[in-house]
Amino acid sequence: MGFRDLESFNGAMLAKQVWRLLLEPESICARVMRGRYYPDGNLLQQNKRVEAHTLDKVCWLVYNVSEFRRGYICRVGDGSQINIWEDNWIPSSHNLKVLTPCGNNLVTKVDELINAATGTWDENLIKDLFWPVDAYRILQIPLTHGREDLVAWHYNRNGLCLVRWAYHGQWIHKFEENTVNEQAGVVGEVEV
Repeated sequence: MGFRDLESFNGAMLAKQVWRLLLEPESICARVMRGRYYPDGNLLQQNKRVEAHTLDKVCWLVYNVSEFRRGYICRVGDGSQINIWEDNWIPSSHNLKVLTPCGNNLVTKVDELINAATGTWDENLIKDLFWPVDAYRILQIPLTHGREDLVAWHYNRNGLCLVRWAYHGQWIHKFEENTVNEQAGVVGEVEV
């Protein structure tokens, strides 16, 4: 069939199913899954509830949300659904997140960074809270008024999660990480 790695392909197929649950939240499948596995309605936050001893009781799809998280990005609308410190929402960052540590910040949602009167970024607050690189990246994100936040696939121009792009992301994550680790080990051996 031409697949280089079946494990990556399986992860891509599961990522596509997570994408469908996000796009069609009122489908029968999504309602059943939401009722059983994520009753709070937030599928992307199902990360630390899965424990090894309960894995057999947990749906394979909810368990695989972590694979989906590598490629999704939140597009800022009103900012009310995006967690500043946990969600992928910075398109120019290597890991799609802010680099600044959370620390004791009370600000948690992106809408708190938007000036309610003008509908633009609150530059002073952003420059006070974040490192300069993060502040610059945040201020470059365009704001769209009157629109809810959207989940999009970062590695595709039109933002749709396609199996081939998900497979590509899975494969790169799996094999480039190993290559980088092996190269670091070789460099470490040479330096010693």
